[in-house]
Parts: sequence; C-alpha cells; structure tokens
Amino acid sequence: MYGKSTSAQTTSLSLTVYNNIALINETRDLPRYKSDSNPYISIEYFDISNYIDETSVIITGMDDFIMIFNYLCCNDKNPNLSPCDTCENLIPNSILIKGNNIDSKEIKTYYLTDNIRWSSSYTIILDEKTLEIHCWFNLINKSGIDYNNATLKVIAGDVNLAYKNLYISNAPIQATKLESSTPIADIGIADYYIYTVPDKYNFLNNTLKRIKSFYKNGIVYSKLYDFGYDSINANIIIKFQNTAENNLGIPLPSGNINSFTRFDGNLEFVGGSTIKDIPKDREVSYIIGKAFDVTSQRKIIAYQKYADYILKEVQYIVTNTKNETIHIKICEPIYAPWEMTFATDRYETDKNGNPCFQTTIESNSKKEIMLSYKYDVKSN
Repeated sequence: MYGKSTSAQTTSLSLTVYNNIALINETRDLPRYKSDSNPYISIEYFDISNYIDETSVIITGMDDFIMIFNYLCCNDKNPNLSPCDTCENLIPNSILIKGNNIDSKEIKTYYLTDNIRWSSSYTIILDEKTLEIHCWFNLINKSGIDYNNATLKVIAGDVNLAYKNLYISNAPIQATKLESSTPIADIGIADYYIYTVPDKYNFLNNTLKRIKSFYKNGIVYSKLYDFGYDSINANIIIKFQNTAENNLGIPLPSGNINSFTRFDGNLEFVGGSTIKDIPKDREVSYIIGKAFDVTSQRKIIAYQKYADYILKEVQYIVTNTKNETIHIKICEPIYAPWEMTFATDRYETDKNGNPCFQTTIESNSKKEIMLSYKYDVKSN
C-alpha cells in the first residue's frame, strides 16, 4: 500500500534552533492508502528541508525498516527542478518510508537541517547611572521551505555537528520584524539553555524574524577607562552585574551589542561590541570604543642594569579633560619575574602576572603614577 504525506497533513510542528543547525519535530496525520498486493505500507514524505541531514531522520508512529531519499536536480544552466542522473546540485525532495504497521493513524518525524540558525542581539541605552537593555532573538530560515504555525525554541551553547550538507544556497534574506508581548522562558537542558518562544509563528523561507526576548531597565552600571599596556587612548568599558538585585539576573546568550545614549531628545550611537554566553550572577563587561578626552603618557625615568637584574623606574601621566570624575586602569608590561620596590598607588596583578593600577581622576585634572621595580635580567 502506498500513500503521500505533505505539510497539509501537519497537526503539530516545532523547531529547536541552534546557532548552527535546527531540529525539526513534525507530526502528520497518515494518508489513506491505495490498495495493492504489497503487504507493507509505503509513505512518501514530501515538504522536507533542502538541507536535511539524511542520517539524522527519526520516525515514530510506524515500524519503519527502510528509508529512500529522492532528490531533484538543480543547476545554473537549467534552474527548473527535475529528476536527473547527473547535475550540479542534488536537493532532497521526499523520503520514501516503508513499514509494516498499517493501523497507525499519525507519524512523527524528527530531523536536523542546516540553513536555519539564530543569534541574539542587544540594544543598550546608557543613562547617567543606569541603563536599559532590549534583547532580541534573530532567527534566519534559508532552508528552502516554509514552516507554518510552528512553535519555536532556541538553544544557547555550541554543539558539534557530524555531517556536511549536499547543497548550499545563496538566496537573499528578506527581513521581517515581530515583537512578542509574552516573556520568553529559559530552562537548563543538559549543558545548554533552552528558550521557548511563546505563541506560534509562520517561519517563512528566506526571512529573518526578530522576536523580543526581554526588556529590563534601572540596571546600575559603571564605566572604566582601561589603557591596557602603555596605550595613549583608553578603551571605554561598560560593566554591570547580571543579578536580580540589579534588575536583571537572566542568562545572556552570545550576541552583538549596540549601545546608545540620549542627547537633545534623541538617541545617539556610542559604540558596538559582542559578548559571549554570560550566566546569571556574573559580571557583564564590554568595550564600546576609545576615549577622546582621556589620555596617558608613559616615561622611563631610570634604567639600571645589574648582574642579576634590571631596575626600572616608570612614570605615567594620565590626563582627564572630561567634566566628571572617572575611573581608570593602566598596566605595566613586564612579562618576567619581577619585584616592586616602590609604587605611589595600590596595584593588583592581571592574568599575565603584570601589575595593574586602578584609581580615580577628578574632572579636568591630571594624575601621576610612579613605580619602580626590578626584574630578572635573564628574561629581558
């Protein structure tokens, strides 16, 4: 017995989207069969992704014992899809599923597909002491088919892939924009975080769908001017705590950040950056650019070489021409076993083992930092 199954028979559809792949979970009513002499049933399953991973397909609802994948041909000279023996690209068209339980009324299919992925993006608006954050989930479908009335879930975390697909498309993306009014729930699954998007969506081919994940305001932040190692202009670093006490406390997936500030009744862009996955109760830190009016100068005051070590005295002059007090950080590059003999300010060592000074500088003023240290001459 033989029957066809198409997306018109879909009763339930969900997509779990990763940053590099998607899992399709689809339930369909089984078709009526055409009687023949074959004691087994054959279902030809149409409306599948052009980028299906054939080795990932799982069928439940019938005792399948063989799957035959049928392809269509696509090439640049003849863009019309048609069965053929030799062509430039093979596009999956259907799965012929053979089984032996004729009494089944529905079939559930799972498979992985490429060319569906997601990413996070953040819009942050910086006020004087607090910020507001808008998080968006950006889902891209270039799989070759539409997914209608689908439940969407996204997974934060990197998963390994075990396959390479047959066909890669360069079709353009058309953008759509949609904001959900219901908060997106996040739940831990295995070693990842899964976010379930409320409601159901038509996820059309060649579209980018933006869905609002969350909005939070009143988040206290600080600004640090970090010179790193002997830099003239400081990086502007925004820092805040991802905690419930700071009106946040939400796992933040990797994504791009665009930061703005209010000026003369409008928003002005002040810098972009990216973040990696940040769990709740951790600090968020990102660079928005380099400061124009916070500078430093480094000068070696003394340099003496002895048999076993070198003694060096260094002066930093940090200038703040802003009309506000700022916090700065500056580090001395040594990269050798060292011992501090004198320092005007307190310091801590960074991950490279070098001394770093953090201090405040009043508005429209200069700050001198002096240090003297000796280090192993063999490491010079």
